[in-house]
Parts: sequence; structure tokens; C-alpha cells
Amino acid sequence: MSDTKITAGSFKPLKVDNHEEQEKISAPSLTFTQDAIRRLKQNKVAVISLFVLLAIILAAFLAP
Repeated sequence: MSDTKITAGSFKPLKVDNHEEQEKISAPSLTFTQDAIRRLKQNKVAVISLFVLLAIILAAFLAP
């Protein structure tokens, strides 16, 4: 083990150049529904399953 001593002088405060740059949002915010639809579109199995479920529901209402 080393005999390195950590003192208060070992640390320096971090300099912040521009406060506005830290608070900048990199992507526009989405609503809950917009985010859910975006995620659904990315999942191909879920989209296919959605169409299958819609077909079953439609067949159940139109069946004699």
C-alpha cells in the first residue's frame, strides 16, 4: 500500500465556464403518448401483435 495522504489542498473546485450550457436540453421533450408511440414503432413484434389483436377484436364484433 502507498502512504499517500489526501488533504483538503489536494482538491480544487471545478470551474464552470457557462451555466446556460449546462442547463441546455439536448433533445426536445416528448409527452407520454408521443414517447409511447415512438417506442412502439421501434418494436416490430409489438406492432405486429397490435394488428393481430385489432383483427381479433374486429372479428369478434363483426361475427354473427
